Amino acid sequence: MKAAPEDDPLRSLIAPLGEDRFFDEFWEKQYFHLPAADRPDVRKPQELVTLTELEEALENYLLAYPQVRVMRDGAAVAKEAFCGDLGSTNARLATRILPDNVVALYETGASILFQGLQVWHPRVRSYCSRLASAIGGAVAANAYLTPPGSRALALHCDPHDGFVCQIVGSKAWQVTYPAIELPTESQLATLDLSDRHEPIESFTLGQGDVLYIPRGFPHCAETTEREASLHLTISLRIPTWSDVLRMLAGDAASELDFRRGVRIDPRTSAKTGELNEVAAAHKLWQMMGRCGNGPLDRMAVGDGINPPEPRSHGLTGAVLGLRPSCDTRLRMRDSGRAAILPELAHLAEKTVFTIDEINPNDPEASAALAIRMVAEGIIEIVVEE
Repeated sequence: MKAAPEDDPLRSLIAPLGEDRFFDEFWEKQYFHLPAADRPDVRKPQELVTLTELEEALENYLLAYPQVRVMRDGAAVAKEAFCGDLGSTNARLATRILPDNVVALYETGASILFQGLQVWHPRVRSYCSRLASAIGGAVAANAYLTPPGSRALALHCDPHDGFVCQIVGSKAWQVTYPAIELPTESQLATLDLSDRHEPIESFTLGQGDVLYIPRGFPHCAETTEREASLHLTISLRIPTWSDVLRMLAGDAASELDFRRGVRIDPRTSAKTGELNEVAAAHKLWQMMGRCGNGPLDRMAVGDGINPPEPRSHGLTGAVLGLRPSCDTRLRMRDSGRAAILPELAHLAEKTVFTIDEINPNDPEASAALAIRMVAEGIIEIVVEE
């Protein structure tokens, strides 16, 4: 089922551009800046995470290194400056983030980087999972909190495409021409950007704005002297053709034609053998067809970048002893509250009903809602005598 427009994760990043125009004109080719004023009817990405939520996770010792890192002018602050063991002898707690230390570093101009929100923040995790399915790749999300008059990173390139979503405050950005078109991580490791100073364009992102930066475009950002900034970077990693060829290389030995020798005639430098370039390309295409989407899906997911969504009836269901199935029988305990809940209004007159009657089109959503309503005492399970 296609997501409703307001719930479409890709549309929330690229509207008012359409999907076809984005991939034809901008994807891996050209950056763009979308002001919030031009997107009044789009659910804004800044609704995914708030500064208060990040502060609560920090203050309640819920995060450990490297879920939080601290950066200053392009250099990482040593983790010993903001990590500790919380007074425990357990070595695993030695990487717990100490909130007072982090705040002190922030007050002296350092930026706080919250990493891997696609793993530990519920709304961001759900959003990134849906976006990963929509684009056929892996999606990661990091949040950057930068004090006034500071910057977290120097001019740099990323080996992935990225969307910058401004959540709080504003930030001045510069983007320059790529030195290498669509670089790999190994190419970026040796890339020298010291002589690249002239930006293509400079602009300031305000709250609700979105900036798309293709892979390989050097960029940097800095806050003004008067205002702090919180932005969310959503990184997209889609398998490349070189990834596909590496995947197929392991299967090539199973094909007789690919086991034949390739001899180069020293007189003409011509390659001889039964398998020519056209036939080789056709064989590779056949191999891709036999592999199906499985290997590509595994490449797209990467090393646990997008964890699977948890079962909807998880821990609460275990505590309540409820393992919902479509034929689990339920009844109302609080018909008054049920009548005003749109999810249950159509069942208010029923004495007994089954889980699949809650939402016949979505069994998982029905099970999740049943768990919540049982926990809140609105409905109860009918126990057969």
